[in-house]
Amino acid sequence: VGAHREGRFEDAARIFGEYLDLCPGLCKVVHNNRAGSLLRLGRYAEAVRDADACLRIDRTWEKGWLRKVEALRASGRATEALDVALDGAKSLSASAKLQEQVDALLSLPENEGFLTGASADFVDRKGKIFCASCSAVSECRHGAAGSHGEFLYCKPDGSASCGSVRYCSEKCRSADRLQHSKSCRDLRRVDSICRVFETGRVWMGHAEEGEPRFVVRVDGKLAFAFPRGLGDLSGQTGRITDLQSWARLAAESERPIATDASSQALSAPRFQSIMCGAPGSFQSPEDELLHARATDVASYPLTIWRALQRFGLTDGGRRESLVIHVVGAEASREGLAHAHVGPILGSLLGPRQRLLVASIGPLYLEGEGAASMLQTMKLWREGSGSGFMHQPHRMGYAEYLASPFYEKPDLVMFFHPGFHDGTYPWWPTLQFLMHEDVPIALTSFSESDFLKNQDMAQSELFRTRVQFGGTPEEALNPFESAFPTPFVVGESRLRYPNRYLAGWCGMQERFPKGGGMFDAGHAEVMAMSLCRNVDAATSARERYVLQARGRSYLEFAEALGKTRPPAEGMLRDTSPELWGMVLRTLDARD
Repeated sequence: VGAHREGRFEDAARIFGEYLDLCPGLCKVVHNNRAGSLLRLGRYAEAVRDADACLRIDRTWEKGWLRKVEALRASGRATEALDVALDGAKSLSASAKLQEQVDALLSLPENEGFLTGASADFVDRKGKIFCASCSAVSECRHGAAGSHGEFLYCKPDGSASCGSVRYCSEKCRSADRLQHSKSCRDLRRVDSICRVFETGRVWMGHAEEGEPRFVVRVDGKLAFAFPRGLGDLSGQTGRITDLQSWARLAAESERPIATDASSQALSAPRFQSIMCGAPGSFQSPEDELLHARATDVASYPLTIWRALQRFGLTDGGRRESLVIHVVGAEASREGLAHAHVGPILGSLLGPRQRLLVASIGPLYLEGEGAASMLQTMKLWREGSGSGFMHQPHRMGYAEYLASPFYEKPDLVMFFHPGFHDGTYPWWPTLQFLMHEDVPIALTSFSESDFLKNQDMAQSELFRTRVQFGGTPEEALNPFESAFPTPFVVGESRLRYPNRYLAGWCGMQERFPKGGGMFDAGHAEVMAMSLCRNVDAATSARERYVLQARGRSYLEFAEALGKTRPPAEGMLRDTSPELWGMVLRTLDARD
């Protein structure tokens, strides 16, 4: 802070960054202060990212909203700054400072004609606002909107507004009352979903020039409407080679995919024609966008299917059951797609195969309650439950391993884990799974990400056996999503989810040599070696990574101590010095 006050902004940004390396994502004040230094240096995109980090930590913090507005306005993005100021003012209704920002931004020439309170549902690519009942406000037959063009919310039953539909006048709202009352409940559900999964709103302001923009509620409707009523496709899986042909097969078989699309989003025939198209063949940017979003929803369950195929686990129903762990799951990614895993995999595997999918991650959705989940788990183990069961677990894998919910997996699936990164301590999870000879499948966004994961897997600590996808060409996933996501929110560089798919199983050589089971003793030794290396670390980031890995190994030691005794004689041949040497070598390569 002192460096910033003295005008040494470069030094201030560096010092704040070193602090954040020690505890990333935890301190909103440091992110906010670094954003201030970066603004003085003219590094606006980085300042916006720090402001976003503030809001991810605490969306009720006024300074975070103000900093993001300041950063966007400084970078010449006045319309986006206004949009953020409006969101902040809505979230913090008592914030006089944010309302002052709204008023100031509305007076700028860039925001001339901007209508406050406008929902994303009614913003087209040129920024015009539409009334749900008549037409654009400028052509409205029943009078202009409020003092700043404010729209009225729907109130079909006299209760609180649903926030999904806006009207420019009381007359328009009354005219639409009957029609909207039929769909208001669905719109409210979609709106609540979109408050959790904000991908669509982020992209409203960051679409590349010439690329179609989309609105968050169409995104939500489509995501939740996609895989209904697929029927049994297990006898025709030989014809399924990529996402497009899979969609065509479903359409040709007259299996309506979206008959119950919420709020009349799409009719089944139109949706099927969109799903069966190819990029570049659509008549409108909106249809091309809907196609891309549909592939994104389907990509996650179909990538699991592809991994099962490559590991030889789709063997014509000879297995009575399959257990799949989706590890490192997040609410904003796997959480959005998990509702479709059962219908799609069930259609492909056939009605006789029982399927359990456990989604595990500290950032995942909460389950329905331990007692209820244990009861359904008991029924499934007894073979009397339903053919498909999904269980969400908001916890780390070590905690799950020691829980009564644990069931040994036939496949463990990681979506974009970035094993090589060091931000998340994946080492003990991977060592455990490799020593257990559990099939592991992982996806990567880019070739660079893919190659780094493969290099790490062949280091002395793992030496895994690559079962498929050893090179970028072999790892290309036919079920890649066609829906772009940003590398960093606020930047225009794009990447596509699940582009590469690789499979690992077991180890070429046990580590330490001759070792078999990865037990609690191994985990303890690893943790101790890592902790001894913390003092020798040369940077704040290296210390953070070592400490995080050490804690993770201790968690695994505790979990394995509860579930299995140390293997006889296993630690007798284990040298802590050897482990320390290998770890230092590996860390030097990071």
